[in-house]
Amino acid sequence: MKKTGDLSRSEPEAESGRNGLLEALPLLMMEALSSIQRGEHLTGILPAVLREVEKYLPAARCRLHLADELLCAQPLSAAAGRVSGPRSQRPRWLVPGSGCEARAGEGFPLYSSAGKLSGTLQVYWQGAPDPTFAPVLHLVARVLAALVEHFCFCAQLSRNASHDDLTGLFNRSIFFEFLEAELNKAARTGTAFSVMMMDLDHFKAINDRYGHAAGDQVLKHFAELLRSLLRKSDIIGRIGGEEFAVILPDTHRQAAADLAGEILRRTAALEVLHDRDTLVRFTVSIGISAYPDFANVNALMSQADKALYRAKKNGRNRVEVCQE
Repeated sequence: MKKTGDLSRSEPEAESGRNGLLEALPLLMMEALSSIQRGEHLTGILPAVLREVEKYLPAARCRLHLADELLCAQPLSAAAGRVSGPRSQRPRWLVPGSGCEARAGEGFPLYSSAGKLSGTLQVYWQGAPDPTFAPVLHLVARVLAALVEHFCFCAQLSRNASHDDLTGLFNRSIFFEFLEAELNKAARTGTAFSVMMMDLDHFKAINDRYGHAAGDQVLKHFAELLRSLLRKSDIIGRIGGEEFAVILPDTHRQAAADLAGEILRRTAALEVLHDRDTLVRFTVSIGISAYPDFANVNALMSQADKALYRAKKNGRNRVEVCQE
């Protein structure tokens, strides 16, 4: 077989490519599955698989589209090289090497075990597609579909272990891991950070009056409000029933208090629709502690909790800051 990039082919080369690809597929799949188990992402795994597949296609290049935007925001490509024209006219994945002009293409769908379309393998040939490769390329698509499905399964297991099902926020155990990491970083760099403890006011009364379904909607709307107000670098966790906590990196306690005031105002303005014609309103109380005032995880959390207790005791819908 001629080296990759030389798109000329003969029947002996084509037969050798088909047989070689059939023999290589089981090993490629096992290696890719091992990479998934090690926590690698599909955006690194699948292009490597496609590069190996291309070695057995003497006159073609591969491209892969995934249906799930969470897995890959752009098409996955095996081919890499210079762009010899405007990007809109000459996509990078069509230029795997000098002298390559891939013209004709065909698609092979990726279906999950449930029959859901998860992507498309596109094969681009010099000249007309080689129909003798179709059966093995369908098999390649099945292997790719199995890898995508396994990755999604593992990713969901990982997410379930680290996130709260209802709100999608980090759960208690993962939040404390982030807090420990932030504390170590702050001690190393000498930067400040703050911790907020938040508790929805009279939440039991909401459940008693409107039902637990309404209470769940309140929790979800509050979680969405926090996401909208906080930075991507801030860590939000649901650490109890109606109790939330936030880590604010590089944030002094006064800046944290200002942000907490905005959270109070926006929470009080929220209206959660229940049973089409009933609006549920609620407020929140917030306690704040900060590093380096308190220099370990237990102190940060206990002092923020004490500040939260004072906010509750002093009338709710307010912020209290714990100082050294």
